[in-house]
Amino acid sequence: MIDTNRLIVLLNEAPVGTLTLNRNDGCEFHLLESYKHAYPRPVLGQLFLDDLDQVYSSRVRVPPWFSNLLPEGPLRELVAKQAGVSSTREFFLLHHLGEDLPGAVRIIAEEPLFDLEETNVLTLEGIQENEQWHFSLAGVQLKFSANRSERGLTIPVSGRGGDWILKLPDPRYSKVPENEYATMLWAKDSGITIPELELINVSDISGLPSSLAIFKERLALAVRRFDRISAHQRVHMEDFVQILGLYPEKKYEKWNYETLARLILSLSGETGLVEFIRRLVFIIVSGNGDAHLKNWSLIYPDDIRAELSPAYDLVSIIQYKHDDSLALNLAKSKRWEDISMESFRRMARKIGYEEDSMVIRVQTAIDSIINSWDESGKDFGYASEARKKLERHFRRIPILKPRYIKS
Repeated sequence: MIDTNRLIVLLNEAPVGTLTLNRNDGCEFHLLESYKHAYPRPVLGQLFLDDLDQVYSSRVRVPPWFSNLLPEGPLRELVAKQAGVSSTREFFLLHHLGEDLPGAVRIIAEEPLFDLEETNVLTLEGIQENEQWHFSLAGVQLKFSANRSERGLTIPVSGRGGDWILKLPDPRYSKVPENEYATMLWAKDSGITIPELELINVSDISGLPSSLAIFKERLALAVRRFDRISAHQRVHMEDFVQILGLYPEKKYEKWNYETLARLILSLSGETGLVEFIRRLVFIIVSGNGDAHLKNWSLIYPDDIRAELSPAYDLVSIIQYKHDDSLALNLAKSKRWEDISMESFRRMARKIGYEEDSMVIRVQTAIDSIINSWDESGKDFGYASEARKKLERHFRRIPILKPRYIKS
């Protein structure tokens, strides 16, 4: 009788650990001895570095670090339907998406997997051949991994995904791709590192699931993946929900921007902290209430050294919800109206950083962001009403009052 299923976890081509599922849907992750003794040892996750012998166990779900590799919400339901398993059975979803996960992680099965409840081999029988696409990309938004061609973007039918992220129009909110495109351009003009991106007509997309073939809006956003250098070379990454050992639904809970600042300073030094401050100020100024823990990531360009990844998922949320607030606490508050220079001085004290240096970093960021807006705000792609909403938003942020006051 089959009592367990096992998946091999790889970083690029190197095996680093095993995920084992037992008959009670309990799951365990072990690092391999070959990985523990490797030198130099590539980083799988910061969570695993303190105790290489620890066994990470969970009930029903996979351990949190791996759960964060999977999509959430409607996108997960879509993947589960295509995989032919329940959306709660994360072990099998990881296997299904194992060649196109974020970063350099690959998850494969050396032997066929069995449904331990039925002791039957799991297959994709009954799924239409043209629906056997594979994609991942953690998060709630409908977004696919795609390949670029002269005719547009193509979602791969199977196997490894592409080197672009395709973000589709949102059925709930108007012109989200256009909003993100404009906000990302503004960030870039303000000195923030972003990936290459462009708006693309939905009609130029091939390989979409048939259930998603019709949209009310015509534009989607294409973003080049910074975790893919080429079809055969990946850059490892992990988000801060993974780093903190949380499940994805905890991305808004418990931790604050001071926690992020402390971690980034510790893991990527002052260079990372300066970039974090610049982005946090931009998030405040652009009215982005969705900069939760999963929207901040580290990348490992040389497999070992951590850097703050290029910025992603920058959207002006106040365009849809004027009374929105920050995703995480800053100086014990999420209200735009409470953000002052003292908020950042407090952050400096909390993380052991020199207060006057923090003030200089914040003021430099404000100057760059507002100068960019004043000089080029009409060129990023925001509609006239969107620009008016942003400028009304500017006037309620105390930290901007000395720099941006308009009647």
